[in-house]
Amino acid sequence: MGQEPRVFIINKGPQNYSGALKYGISIYLSRGMIDRFKVVALYRKFREILETSVEEDFFVPNGPATAAFVAGLIAGHMHRTVNLLIFDDDTHEYRQKQISLEETKNGEETEA
Repeated sequence: MGQEPRVFIINKGPQNYSGALKYGISIYLSRGMIDRFKVVALYRKFREILETSVEEDFFVPNGPATAAFVAGLIAGHMHRTVNLLIFDDDTHEYRQKQISLEETKNGEETEA
């Protein structure tokens, strides 16, 4: 991969995302209030932003659940893998998790 990984933050809110920046450059998929019932509009907006995403990019699953779901759906469809950065309230750090949509030989989903 020739570029620094990006960290797609689902929704810009008042939280401090500086801890996620050690994983790459931040890009906000949305800002402010999201109408969770306008799923198709959300899909179109996120899809346009994520067109240049690569398998090594990360996602911070914050904001409305619908928005996080749509972003994960797009990334999974495009790359068959989704890299998450999940904030740990105990350590105050982001924990890296990877979900692969490809099945392993024994039929189980791969998660690292």
